[in-house]
Amino acid sequence: LSEQVKAHKKDKNTSAETKSKYAQIVMTLEATRSRPGEPVQIEKTTNSKNTFYVYRAATRWAALERAAVGLKAYKKADNDADKKAAYQVMLTAAADLVRYPADAQPGLPSSGFVAAAKALGDDVALSAVAKPASEFKKTGPTEKRDKLKDANTIQKIDGWRALIFSRLVDVNSPWIDHAAVAALTGCRPAEVASVRIERIKNALVITIPGAKVSETKGQPIRRFTIAKDAGPEFAHLLQRAKNGPLILSSDSTASAFSEALKRAGKQALGDKAPTMTGYIYRHALACDMKADGADRDSIAAALGHAVTKTQSHYGRATGGTKGARVFQIEAERPIKQTHGTGQHKGRDIAPTNAPEPAPVKVFTSPGFEL
Repeated sequence: LSEQVKAHKKDKNTSAETKSKYAQIVMTLEATRSRPGEPVQIEKTTNSKNTFYVYRAATRWAALERAAVGLKAYKKADNDADKKAAYQVMLTAAADLVRYPADAQPGLPSSGFVAAAKALGDDVALSAVAKPASEFKKTGPTEKRDKLKDANTIQKIDGWRALIFSRLVDVNSPWIDHAAVAALTGCRPAEVASVRIERIKNALVITIPGAKVSETKGQPIRRFTIAKDAGPEFAHLLQRAKNGPLILSSDSTASAFSEALKRAGKQALGDKAPTMTGYIYRHALACDMKADGADRDSIAAALGHAVTKTQSHYGRATGGTKGARVFQIEAERPIKQTHGTGQHKGRDIAPTNAPEPAPVKVFTSPGFEL
């Protein structure tokens, strides 16, 4: 493991954009561990060969990052408890690396993993990767469709956001602030641990450094100024930021956020409700904005997109805040019209040859003022 970590540290070919993408994927995969310390199960999240290979790369990158942290902590540990914790981190990383070597194929567990599972008599682990390769398609549905379906379904449950948030508060979750930000802004799980929260008068200003950003794609920075919201998340963050700016971070793995939401969702909404993830908040924001009649520029800015077309993957016009949330969005980059012309909720959509709008104050909801 130490040798692999050394080689990993020398590899400078992984871009910041790719690392951000990998971190986002790993958040989804963490929820597939059957038990703590067991390897992730990529086969549970995709039916596409191409996606499997991307997830394999993300798994290995994250495992080596984790192993590096574990090795460093183990060397510095001055008591048995800290050594044990660091050793467990390394074991989890090793489990992922053994299960998914660099040449792993969909439906074909590595020889090392098979040998380890047999030695431990772990038939469950073996059956989890026994998915026939024929079930993996070169192209196929991605998990975006499931998230979209879940978001449209959960919108029908009255007060679902408040129920989940209350559950997180009841168990004193370390992810309360993060969930509040995600509920209000729909930011990506990979973004939530790096936002800045300020209070100006009785409004919240939430600044989000974007993920999935390149020289032409995404919004490097977007800023929500929320003057009013009826939910408990708004009141919670107003209180948290009363003494000065708050910058969120996490000492845990980012995937723990998604797992915490999943548990809270089941406990608050029941087993029949859609599985809760950070992305449900994101899709729900798009649902609300579409139902409230927001134009495509506004929705793109809120989601951290630089073009209008990509929002078609996010939510239907269901729910709506009916004025319960009053906010303004500022985006760093202009929003490019990639839908062509048409109508959306009664508003004109600019033609593709329209001049680019100014990259500030993309959207202001009715009644907004500070």
